[in-house]
Amino acid sequence: MESDEFLPQMRITDAPQDYFDLDAILACAPTVPMKLDERTPPTIFPLFGHNAPASIGPRGIRVDIPLWMAPAIVEGQLGVAQYPTGYNQNYQSVLNCNPESTPISDINHYYYTFGSSLCRILPLDLATPLSASVLNTWVQRAGGFVSRPLQGQTKIDGATQEELVVFQKGVKAKEKFDNWRRDVKVKGSNKRKLAAYNR
Repeated sequence: MESDEFLPQMRITDAPQDYFDLDAILACAPTVPMKLDERTPPTIFPLFGHNAPASIGPRGIRVDIPLWMAPAIVEGQLGVAQYPTGYNQNYQSVLNCNPESTPISDINHYYYTFGSSLCRILPLDLATPLSASVLNTWVQRAGGFVSRPLQGQTKIDGATQEELVVFQKGVKAKEKFDNWRRDVKVKGSNKRKLAAYNR
């Protein structure tokens, strides 16, 4: 009997859609502050790159954990996620007031992907305002990254990776549209020449 018969058979659909997506992997690399409770096993701390504490008191201990590992801690009810720098209430207030001029790529190059993933593991009272802030920021800024290519702009600074994808699609769409107009103009010119020749 083959030994691998005892191993669970993994289907392609078992993995998230973006499991092998490099951008998704990079977006989940930054850390999230978490408050771990006293039930947290000491052997888990080296996985986070930390030395295990001698003991954890009733108030718990604060540890920065990579975002991709945080859901397991939350689902295991060993800790609670908190706002990382750049996503706290102060930053939310600034972005809600003036999202278009705020260089959010300096906060996180994958601001929206990280933020939406963060909302899935935060307590509801923290996730609700953050999700509204992230969505509002996207709505307010996305239009500019669509319209700038139409105005002939081909390069942009200070954009997040998600905004850059939208901008690049706009640039390609503008190129295709310009090529189409050029072809139509050439065909129209050739038809006029042919009509004059046939008179």
